[in-house]
Amino acid sequence: MIPERRIIIIGGNAAGAAAAAKAKRTSPSAEVIMFEKSPFISTGTCELPYLISGEIPDYNKIVFFNEETFYSSKQVKVFCNTEVLSIHPGKRTIQVRNNISGTTTGYTYSKLIISTGSRARFPQELDDSLENVFSLKNVTDFLRWESYSQEYNPRKVLVVGAGVLGLEISEALKKSGREVLIYEKSPEPLSGSEPEIGKLIHELIVRNGVEYFTSILPPQYIRTQNKISHIKIDGRLIEIDAIFVATGFIPEITLVQQAGLTIGKNGGIVVSTKMQTSNSDIYACGDCIELKELITGQSAPIFLATIAKKTAQIAAENSAGGNKYLRPIVKNISLKLFNQVITQCGATAEQLKDKKFKIDIVSSVLPNLVPVMPGAGTVYGKIVYNKHDLLIQGACFFGQAETVAYSDIISVMIQNKIPLSELADTNFTYTPAASPFINPLTYLAAKALNNKR
Repeated sequence: MIPERRIIIIGGNAAGAAAAAKAKRTSPSAEVIMFEKSPFISTGTCELPYLISGEIPDYNKIVFFNEETFYSSKQVKVFCNTEVLSIHPGKRTIQVRNNISGTTTGYTYSKLIISTGSRARFPQELDDSLENVFSLKNVTDFLRWESYSQEYNPRKVLVVGAGVLGLEISEALKKSGREVLIYEKSPEPLSGSEPEIGKLIHELIVRNGVEYFTSILPPQYIRTQNKISHIKIDGRLIEIDAIFVATGFIPEITLVQQAGLTIGKNGGIVVSTKMQTSNSDIYACGDCIELKELITGQSAPIFLATIAKKTAQIAAENSAGGNKYLRPIVKNISLKLFNQVITQCGATAEQLKDKKFKIDIVSSVLPNLVPVMPGAGTVYGKIVYNKHDLLIQGACFFGQAETVAYSDIISVMIQNKIPLSELADTNFTYTPAASPFINPLTYLAAKALNNKR
């Protein structure tokens, strides 16, 4: 017999675990059950590259809970190695299979939260059925790489894709002592960021010994038995030992398609601001949904852990009787790469070129500390803003750890429609060992105001 309230969560990683814990806190009397088809729940996905480099020495350090500890800590029943086979919205039931025993069981729910996440996107020529082709989406992916690495000790590795994950994997492989090549179809890394950032990243990775190839046409992959043994690119035949594919992610929506829930034009589940799907008893969160971006007004999947957790908590609270809403998203992305920190917040100038209002740009290279202090260097900053009302539309920074704070300030300003002029009047903190005398944000704002005169 179904309890007074039973909330079921499908998917047990970042968003799913956050949703399960929040649902139980919001409604302590509810029965909360979470199903995860892999052996692991509540893992640190963003930390995976640091396992490759050895900076995190043991994958168990990023597995924060198992079935028993999650129940004892959160009072949520967890079933690992258990795959949800189907959802039946009309009956409010699901069918699940234990992938170890093969046993199939049906469950009835009061509310359902879908947190099926995303899967790695593979080019047509490559897939992980090949023995030396890898992705890095979860702990299982890392363990597969670790096993192969220990057996074959691959020395030369190709990374396909130069987005955030591809760049992080490239650095991790270099730190582990390997020779690294990147193939990216865009001319510069981190496609979709401001072009100056791409150029700076390109210079940075080459300076650190990573070879960068770009071409609209992909390399020719040459197979030997069940491995890729060579690639042919730019007229060169290059022997390789392994490939990491980092060409993006696809929302995992197989279950919801079968259940007849509405899918958006960019491949994610359509949800309301309360994370409710087209069925009022079913919520969704994390990588599998589409969210509206504040600046562009467009809806698309947003593959960021912070956003996954935020949507999970909203879905969980509302499934347990709450009334929480999500505001449109300001994308705020950061990347630490070879001792530099890169951030991109809001929209880029390219994304806004067809908008009705006129945008302007201000940029500069500035000190990140007082120049006489140890560790002093420079930070590149660029702000995109509405020339008419000075509202900030986006920004990017390339420097040290301070860039994260700059990007977070810009995110707050965009979200709350605070004009650029306020930065010129802000009293930023100053100490020679940790900050410059004139904060770069103040400088950029003053420069923009001078441009307006």
